[in-house]
Amino acid sequence: MTEKVSFYADEKAWERFKDQVYRSSGTTRALSTELNKLIEDKTLIKLETQLKGLIPTEEKSSFTLEEIKKERPTPPEKAENLIRKMRSGNAGISG
Repeated sequence: MTEKVSFYADEKAWERFKDQVYRSSGTTRALSTELNKLIEDKTLIKLETQLKGLIPTEEKSSFTLEEIKKERPTPPEKAENLIRKMRSGNAGISG
């Protein structure tokens, strides 16, 4: 399953990333694929390492990324619904 996401990036960094993807694949159509690889390669490995560091050594047991994903909390509402409410002014958020 894939999710459509939006994010803010530094303009120069984004241009460098697009150039790098273009040079390696010959097209900018591979941007989503390359971003997905970066997220999976970096974030999940770092998360697993950090979580293992939180467990005392004598109680340390290994757990897989699948186990982490299974126990991941679910948000009370989809971000797209919240954004839609915020845009219409009905989110009940002041500030």
